[in-house]
Amino acid sequence: METGTELDQVVSGNFKLSTQTDGSLKGRGDVAMTPGRIVSTEDPELYVETGQAGFGFDIYDDDLRGGVLDIPFPGLGQVAAELEILDVADEELTDIDGSIDIDLEDVGPLIALFPVVDSADGALRADLNIGGTVDDPLISGDFALEKGALTYLPTGLKLDEIELRSELQKNGEVELTGSFRAGDGRAEIRTRADHARTAATGLELILRGDNLTVIDVPDVTAVADTDLRVNFDGKTLDLNGNITFPHARIRPANIGGTRVYESQDVIIIAGELPDEPMDADPDTTIEFSGMVVVVLGDDVIVDLEVTEVQVTGSTEFTWLGGPVPNAVGRYDVDGNILAFGQRLEITEGSVRFDDVPADDPYLRIRAEREIFGNTQVRQAGVLVAGNLSRPTIEAYTNPITTEERALTLLVTGSDFDYERGVGAVDFGTYIAPRIYASYGIGLFDNENVVRIRYDLKRGFGIAGTSGGRESGVDLSYRFEN
Repeated sequence: METGTELDQVVSGNFKLSTQTDGSLKGRGDVAMTPGRIVSTEDPELYVETGQAGFGFDIYDDDLRGGVLDIPFPGLGQVAAELEILDVADEELTDIDGSIDIDLEDVGPLIALFPVVDSADGALRADLNIGGTVDDPLISGDFALEKGALTYLPTGLKLDEIELRSELQKNGEVELTGSFRAGDGRAEIRTRADHARTAATGLELILRGDNLTVIDVPDVTAVADTDLRVNFDGKTLDLNGNITFPHARIRPANIGGTRVYESQDVIIIAGELPDEPMDADPDTTIEFSGMVVVVLGDDVIVDLEVTEVQVTGSTEFTWLGGPVPNAVGRYDVDGNILAFGQRLEITEGSVRFDDVPADDPYLRIRAEREIFGNTQVRQAGVLVAGNLSRPTIEAYTNPITTEERALTLLVTGSDFDYERGVGAVDFGTYIAPRIYASYGIGLFDNENVVRIRYDLKRGFGIAGTSGGRESGVDLSYRFEN
């Protein structure tokens, strides 16, 4: 079995075995282990020192009948266990009597060897009794974790001041209560596991707390108020309760994705790709059930390269067997978005779930820009509508014009009227302190225009225009901000 650790202790001992009249073995063994280290194979800097350890056991009728284990951890504490299997005629009804004592001042070094989390601290005390029979052993007693802490770097989760108390009953029930701090918030936790009736109730976890920092990484920070109940019976994970995010910031540094394709000259002759996913074992597939309401408060901001929006609202997520829940609810979106090279203000934005899979909501986002200096069109914008899997994008104006003209106004802010064939691009500069010259190129014909304007005083001027179709002189007035 691969444990991810290496041991450098030396094991020695004495064994005494004899054969009884019926041919079965009877004997005693005493094993000693020298002080040494348990070292992580992935990081040799992670290790735990052990002291002089011992293990003794008795064999009777070819079966292990008893044993004693004592492993000291210098500076941390020790783990000791004792087990006795009484000799009775019926093997399945053979009684067990034993105990397990754990007294560790700091579980951190041991947790580091098996990194479920990135770091952990705390004092662990356990006083457990082993009873029942060989066929149905029972563990009772209590254990406690004091002044605990843990860190999980992938989400930035940091829990402090962890205090847990647990009691194991002889009937198989487990009661655990405690609390912990996450950021500025504190939560209460309670679990119950009825091992005697696992198929009926299983493991139950209740988590309640306010202002909990649940994610804290450079790209995402989130604070949550939780009231959750989780049940697991070995086959079904049942989730129920409420999660409210009063504050969150989502700023992904890189939201792009690139697909990787095989080269055109690659020929697969036979077999499967090495990363071909294996079919899930239907016997180990976990089903999901329950309903969780997720509420986004007034301070949830999504800040991307192309948009900065505030998201508010509430949605009910209901699991009906699969991992992707159905959703009913709505989130409103307010802010601005970068589209067609322009920063547009969102005037209508929603992500709606009409009892659909949570990964395919209905989008309706309308974003606009003001069009100045145009007597016909006041705003130009873009409308994104439809399901997330197949949205449609449409340019529009207010009042309504053609989509071609709407797209032009949206991109340039200039009134290039495709229907009327009106529009030009001008290039000009001051050739003297009060004389401005420009050259215009028509967008819908071959008309080129030369224009000279003389500024009489601030705002007022006389402009002369010369083109292929017409020429003239105009009196002009300019508004300046």
